[in-house]
Order: sequence, then structure tokens, then C-alpha cells
Amino acid sequence: MGRSGKTSRNSARRAAKLAPFIMLPLMALAALLLITVPAPVSAAASQYDYYFPWYDNNAAWGMNGDWILITNRGAGSADVNIEVGQTTVASFDAAHGTAIAPGGHVEWHSPKVLTNGPVKVSSTNGEPLNVSQRVLFKDSFQEINSVPAARLETDYFFTWYDNIASWGMNGDWICVANTGDKPTLINIYIGDVTDSATPVATLGPLAPGQHVEWQLPARLANGPVRVSSPSGNPFLAGQRSLFKDSFSEVPGVAASKLGAGAVFPWYDKQSAGMNGDWVLVANNSDFNPVRVQISIGGKIMNDPQNPGNNFLVIAPRGRITPQFPGRMGGPVYVTCQDCNNGEKLIISQRVIFKNSFHEEDGIFLDPAGSTFGSNTWTYPIPVPGPTQTIPWLPSTDIGTDAWFNWYDSKPANNMAGDWILIANLGGTPADANITIGGSSMINPATGNTHFPVGAGSIITPHFANLMKGPVYVGCFNCTSGQLLLVSQRVIYKNSFNELAGTP
Repeated sequence: MGRSGKTSRNSARRAAKLAPFIMLPLMALAALLLITVPAPVSAAASQYDYYFPWYDNNAAWGMNGDWILITNRGAGSADVNIEVGQTTVASFDAAHGTAIAPGGHVEWHSPKVLTNGPVKVSSTNGEPLNVSQRVLFKDSFQEINSVPAARLETDYFFTWYDNIASWGMNGDWICVANTGDKPTLINIYIGDVTDSATPVATLGPLAPGQHVEWQLPARLANGPVRVSSPSGNPFLAGQRSLFKDSFSEVPGVAASKLGAGAVFPWYDKQSAGMNGDWVLVANNSDFNPVRVQISIGGKIMNDPQNPGNNFLVIAPRGRITPQFPGRMGGPVYVTCQDCNNGEKLIISQRVIFKNSFHEEDGIFLDPAGSTFGSNTWTYPIPVPGPTQTIPWLPSTDIGTDAWFNWYDSKPANNMAGDWILIANLGGTPADANITIGGSSMINPATGNTHFPVGAGSIITPHFANLMKGPVYVGCFNCTSGQLLLVSQRVIYKNSFNELAGTP
């Protein structure tokens, strides 16, 4: 099946359908029945721990479902523990006869109303996991990936904060959780301020395992946002927004993940229902303005405010929020043209589809030079001139394969579309394989299991009336330095969500 030497992994333990769009295996329910006394656990993190800021299935607030999805990516059976607010709520392990088989998949949903955080999913016997969280809020759908313990840091960034009710923003919360074992203060800064400025809020000190959801009492639309621990203790940060009757969550971008460029799979200001698609770019430098270029599907965009310029200028601590009417395509590159003194960019994409809102962080890149070693690849779009290319350092968030926990295109589940987006960032053609629930998908154009992706181009396959998991995308013939950028776009009722694949 062309998994670059990896064997096919069959999904294990399927069960009755218990929700409009998702399944809860019976072994999860059995595990819950075995847990009679919630057990307090340590807040300390290990490399096989995975975090979310919050869990909420309170229907009184509009939360119509909250599922923790787990896939075992290891070679052996995985013993898994789920904690919410430092209390064990479920276990899947050999002791209960519910260990997750290799390639196996479970979804856990609290059988009672539960509102607390943080959420910690642990592989207690060292098998790697793929973990995500799916939420239904009223008629909107949201899925985010977990933050592995290795990616917990002391500084996080968001491009924007917005709680202006007249624009439809009914709430904007910065969610922070102390995932360490020491108390820590948290500072929040909003707008074009330096590191020495007075924060708009100081939270804590937060005790180990404590979670806070903060919202600015005054109405404000500004950015960028920085959330930091002045004592240098790692923690977790996310941003939750309510736009009209839709819900969105975006994890904070850790300081170490900032770069001089970023890539997204797709841009769409053309399809019916796409009422807004903004590329948000913030300059994290205190002193230096920068120029950035944005290319969509191989075409460099001109500045909408200055149509004669094929670059956009960002002041120190400033930001831009351009849209490109009528454009649709990918991949999308945002690249700094003069980040020569360590300037870093904060980059995300905000979409309004019908009356729903979604935000997705860019996958960050850095210009490659002598300090980055030899593991570089060449940006395939000619920038800044028609005969020039720039070597870039690939992010560890991009590889030759990617995982998702679930696929659902069943109209009966209110799923109006589920697309796997695969962008080839290399300079030569590639073939991708897609496996869903242990079965290789057939390319209808060729009748085989290979999905050709041209150099610098993207494909968007869709499989009708299918609900299974996990999902694996692998490169059949990728050469050294060739990379695939993979995401999943879902339309649930009249809402839109995009999720990056996990390499």
C-alpha cells in the first residue's frame, strides 16, 4: 500500500453509533464503569503526555458534544490514561482488557456533564499516540490537535484578539493551564507593545494543574497577543472564540516555532459561503519593519492597499490582515524578504464561512543558511524574482506522512464535505497514499491507490459517504528533502473547520 516501508495498521474495536458524527467504542464505556473513585494525579509531564486547555460538554452552554480521539501510532498495545482537571476520568489498558491495539482508535466522551481543565492524555507504557479533540457547539464543529509535552514552552503568541460584539464576536478567551509542578505567574500582552511594557493582565500564580480562562472586560480588537511565564515555567495556552453561534479554538504558537515564513495548504475567497479569508501576519520585532510576500497557488499577490507592490510592509510590532478577493488555490506561502536580523513573524489564517469562524496557524519555515546545517529544501515558487529561489529550513511539522484520527463525509451525520488536502512542497512530482480505517483509498481517476501530486501543487480528494478512522497519508515515492503538507477540511452543517495533519 506504499507506506514508505510501514505496514498497514488495521483499526480495532468498532461499536454502535452514539452521536451524530462520531462513534464511542464499547470498550471506552466498559473502562468508565471500572473507574469508581476519581484519582488525583501528578501535574508533571512526560514525553508521552498530550494536552488540551479545557473540556466542556455542558449542553446548557451550547456544548453539544466533546470527544477526545486517540490513535495508537506505536508498534505495541498502548495503555492510555485520560485526566481532566487532575482527576482520572478514563483508562484504556491491559489491566481492564481495553488496551489500544497498534493502529487502533478510540473516542472518549464523558457520560456526565463535565467542565474543567486542563486535559491530559498519557501513554503510560510509552507507545506514541495521535490525540485530538472534537467539539460540537450549537450547529458548529471544531477539531484541534493536542499539544505534546515536548512542545510546552514559556512564551506563546496569537496574531489577534477580538471581542467586538458589533462584529459578531461574542467572546474571546485566552485559556492558560499550568502543566508543570511549580506555581507560575502568567502575563498577557495585547497590541504593539514591547516586552518591557505593562501587561494587560497578570494571572496567578497558578498552582500545578490549575486552569484559567481570561477575557478582557473592555471591548478590543488588536494584536499581536503574547502570553508568557515571567518565571520561565512551561505551561499551555490557547484562544477560544465565539463568533455569532459558532465556536473556534486555536492553540498558541510557541516562541520557538516562530519563523521568517509560513505555509498553508489552501486559500479560498471564491467558493460560495466563503465570506472572509484573511492572512494575518504580525511582526514580532521591537525595532525593524519587514517586507513579506504572499503567494497563492504559485502566483505572488500584490498588496491590496498598494496594488503596484508585490510585497507588504509590516511596522515593528505591527500586523497586516490582507484578503485577496476572487482567489482560490494553494499552497499558500508567506515569506519574509528582509528578515536578516532575527526578526520573527506570527502568521495565521482566519476564515468566515457563512456565519461560522475558524482560525488556523501557519506551519512555520525559516530561511536556510550556514547556521541551519544541510537539511534544507528549495522553495519552489520564484521569489523575489522570476529566476531566483530561496532555500528554506523545513519545519518538523511537515514530513512525508501525516495522521488524522477520523474521517466523516456522511450526509446523515450533517457532514456536508470532508476533504484531505495534500500539497507537494518539493521540486519533483510525488505520489500519495491514503488509508482510512485500515483500507487503502482508490483514486477514481486511475483505479489504483496512488494519488499523484505535482511539484508545488495540491490535490483535494474527497470520499463520499464514508466514516472511519484513523486516517494515514503517506508518500509513495518521496525523495530526500521532499515534503508533503497535509490538512483536513470539513464542512459540518453551515460551519467550517481545518485541521493540520500530524507528521
